[in-house]
Amino acid sequence: MSYRIFIYVDRFVKLSTFFRKKTNFFAAAAAIVRISASVQKNLNRNR
Repeated sequence: MSYRIFIYVDRFVKLSTFFRKKTNFFAAAAAIVRISASVQKNLNRNR
């Protein structure tokens, strides 16, 4: 479970640096929402 969170954090860091270069705040926010939704699905599945 913890390795999956690490993968999400790594992906989020890459996305945030990528979007900072593009200065596209809304795309970054959408990506954050998508990641958090998938994390919620995984947590619900583990329950």
